[in-house]
Amino acid sequence: MGNLAHCSIAIPTLRGKIQGKYKKINDKKQSYTIELPAGVYGEFVPPKIENLSVFVNNEKASLNFGTVRLKPGVNVVDVAARASLF
Repeated sequence: MGNLAHCSIAIPTLRGKIQGKYKKINDKKQSYTIELPAGVYGEFVPPKIENLSVFVNNEKASLNFGTVRLKPGVNVVDVAARASLF
């Protein structure tokens, strides 16, 4: 997200409002809060960074398919670049 430190958005839909918030913690960690209405599922596309760890609601997410599935309700997505082993 470049030099952006934080932002938020609200999008009305037929099923209810989708809300999103972004916060840059530091150069290696970002936090996204995405709230989806009942019956609405979504996908989070993480940034293309090597050695990336993604947690959704404090549980490690699988990046096998390149996206992370989001469920209705509040989804707190923490993205961090792990230190290189070499």
